[in-house]
Amino acid sequence: MEIPLSSLGSIKTKHSAGNNILVGAATGATKMVLLGVATAAPDAFLGYTAGEGAAHGVISGGPLGAVIGGITILFKNSKSYEITAIR
Repeated sequence: MEIPLSSLGSIKTKHSAGNNILVGAATGATKMVLLGVATAAPDAFLGYTAGEGAAHGVISGGPLGAVIGGITILFKNSKSYEITAIR
């Protein structure tokens, strides 16, 4: 595939910061949902069902994962190279 040099403005070496936040939120929610479903004990004192555990996982895991993904942006060493076409 050939891309004309005149159509390029810059080249970035890594994904955007929003990608870190989105992946963190999805990962956090998934892990918390699995944990909530796996530890469900409806017959215990203050117990909860698997559905309630999954809902809690989405509500707490998503934002927590997004915060962790946001923190990882600080350690991301991405570079951007500006392209100037020679004419």
